[in-house]
Amino acid sequence: MNFNKFYQTSPKILHFKYFLSLLVLLSISLTNLTAQAPANDLCSGATAITNFDGNVFTGTTLNSTNTGAPLTCADSGNLSESGGVWYSIQSTASAEFDINVFLCDSEADTRLGVFSGSCNGLIPVNGGDDSDKCGDDPSLLVTIAPNTTYYLYVTTAGFGTGGNFTVNINSSNPPVAVCQDYAAGIDASGSATVTADNINGQSQADFGIQSLDITAGTTTYSCSDVGSTFPITLTVTDNNGDTNDCSSTVTVVDAIAPSAVTINPTVTIPASGTVTVTGADVVASTSDNCPNGTPTITVEPNTFTIFDYGPNTVTATVTDPGGASSSYPVTVTIDGDASPVTICQDFTVELDAAGAGTCTAANIDNGSYAPLGQMFLGISAGQTDYTCADVGSAYPVTLMMTDANGTSDECTATVTVED
Repeated sequence: MNFNKFYQTSPKILHFKYFLSLLVLLSISLTNLTAQAPANDLCSGATAITNFDGNVFTGTTLNSTNTGAPLTCADSGNLSESGGVWYSIQSTASAEFDINVFLCDSEADTRLGVFSGSCNGLIPVNGGDDSDKCGDDPSLLVTIAPNTTYYLYVTTAGFGTGGNFTVNINSSNPPVAVCQDYAAGIDASGSATVTADNINGQSQADFGIQSLDITAGTTTYSCSDVGSTFPITLTVTDNNGDTNDCSSTVTVVDAIAPSAVTINPTVTIPASGTVTVTGADVVASTSDNCPNGTPTITVEPNTFTIFDYGPNTVTATVTDPGGASSSYPVTVTIDGDASPVTICQDFTVELDAAGAGTCTAANIDNGSYAPLGQMFLGISAGQTDYTCADVGSAYPVTLMMTDANGTSDECTATVTVED
């Protein structure tokens, strides 16, 4: 029996085929009726966008509704002709910044609208009827205020069924790199290291700084670099992945002062009556973190006479080749013959109108001195008062000085009397 022919000609079979076709059509209709709208179909369910630089994501307007859709926004055209989906742009930046919003690879003629305010009170900010210009001019340029929420609405022009699309958001605000010059001090081990924090001079980023890195230049130094300068580059990366560079100069310094072992010398005054104390007299040895040169040693004060007899406090300063210095108090004891010395000069007494004259110790003293301090200076022998009877005569007079130790010295002067 030819079943194919039977089926082709049997009315029952024809009715069955029609019934199956109706079931298929009914299933398709029910599927379309029960298809769920996207999760961000309504403004209240907007998908949050927190990355504003190089953020690429896909979306769809398929099965979306136009419930609560705004009418227009700037050059967007009618935004309520078809269903659309919502995204929220949430800024936590501390400063204003711009973003570019592109729609790419759209399966339908998409339109954009950006709003501030709230879902119950949308305020138009910008809009556009894109032409799939991804990578060229932005579909939308939006200025984002600090700590403000915006809403992005994507819909389809006309009464189409919608389609898939790709959104590309880029920030036009890279971080601001600010550098500062830095003095790198050589440490006790003879080395110095520079970090990004040393170079950073309050760099800023609207989206927060992710990292600070030295991307060019030397970061470690040694004693041989002391006194030299080096260029260095800082790269600032924000939380969006944007970068910016700045440059500064590192100067290597020897920040650690040398140390010294001091001595407290006793110095004898020579016959010349003056002595000079040198660094070798007060410093036994020195040490430094950068022993790449001979330190200089200065002493202040450094010149002494017998009048400085006894202990004297001086300052010894040790300076290394890098310019770092340290100072130490040192006691220099001056020794020598500290006995008093009397120096006499001859003197002429001129009688007054009454025919009288006097000679004092001051008249015959010619610079006597006592290194330990003068206790007494006076005439110890000889005549001190004169009259007309003494005119034309010369008289020996003795000057005596006694110091604080009780030691004395004498000298003799000649006194002549004139009328």
